[in-house]
Amino acid sequence: MRKERSYGIIALQKSSTFWNILLIQHTSSLHWAFPKGRPEVGEAPLDTAIRELKEETGLNVVKLLLNAPFTEEYRFFRKGVETHKQVDYYLAEVEGELEICPQEIVQASWQSFADAKHVLTYPESIRVLSTVESFLHT
Repeated sequence: MRKERSYGIIALQKSSTFWNILLIQHTSSLHWAFPKGRPEVGEAPLDTAIRELKEETGLNVVKLLLNAPFTEEYRFFRKGVETHKQVDYYLAEVEGELEICPQEIVQASWQSFADAKHVLTYPESIRVLSTVESFLHT
């Protein structure tokens, strides 16, 4: 079994008294998720997450809301090979003009937490979203 690691940002913007969360639709599989990507050689996990957010969406991290990441794990098959993937997401407030990278992203949208649960494609992403929501309301 092959193993992969990716790192991403769960991007938040505050609107009045509630948070909006950024979801992206990937060009490769058309699924909805959070921005993420693989590290470059020697790159630290948080640096990877910040770079990928900037490359995919044009957004910048303003404030990291938690030092520890939220983790998502799943298995899939690529070219007949089973892959175990772990993605660590850092929770951050972001700013900037949303400009998607069309080579990687079909579209992106800001969602309320309630709406995001209906947009995200995979149950593991919804579980991470629920964990983030609980963290923000404690």
